[in-house]
Amino acid sequence: WLAQCANTHSMCRPYISEGIRSISLIDVHTRRLVPYQQECDYMALSYVWGHTNSTTFDRTAVLPRDLPLTIEHALNVVHRLGKRYLWVDSLCIDQTDMENKMAQIAIMDLIYQGAFATIIALDGTDANSGLSGMGPKASRVPQVVAKFGSCQVASRCPSLGQQLESSPWMRRGWTYQEMVLSQRRIVFTQHQVYFRCDEMYCSE
Repeated sequence: WLAQCANTHSMCRPYISEGIRSISLIDVHTRRLVPYQQECDYMALSYVWGHTNSTTFDRTAVLPRDLPLTIEHALNVVHRLGKRYLWVDSLCIDQTDMENKMAQIAIMDLIYQGAFATIIALDGTDANSGLSGMGPKASRVPQVVAKFGSCQVASRCPSLGQQLESSPWMRRGWTYQEMVLSQRRIVFTQHQVYFRCDEMYCSE
């Protein structure tokens, strides 16, 4: 889906602006924060923080191995998709520097517009929920299949619209901006993964 969109959809190209030159990204290979490099492909994460506390860490060192599960899963997704950089608000924005934090919040629209794709954790109620379908203990709502002689019938999975209606993610104040401004969205749910860009809608 990503390759087809990147190669054929001119309307879905990330919008690169001068404003994002000040952001930091996570290098998923080294697990370190690095400055944004001109026109590099990075992915963004959209998720519910919930009651999970911000992670305190040395911003010049390797990231801790006990990051919230949703973030760990997103790092894995980026790596497995052949990309190198991920933007996560709780880590890439210095939560201890209020001036920097407010400046970064002011360009959140540019950050999501500039992302190669946004990973959306639709079912998560907090940062430790993980991405549905990821990890050794991944659970999915099974798609019921029945066989009648030579015929096989499968239940229809809910549409992305139906999933959005019941999602805790949709009750966040920031989600409208993150969904609408992203050029490509990879949506993880308990039923399946959905993909939506400005020209295409797909599901497993």
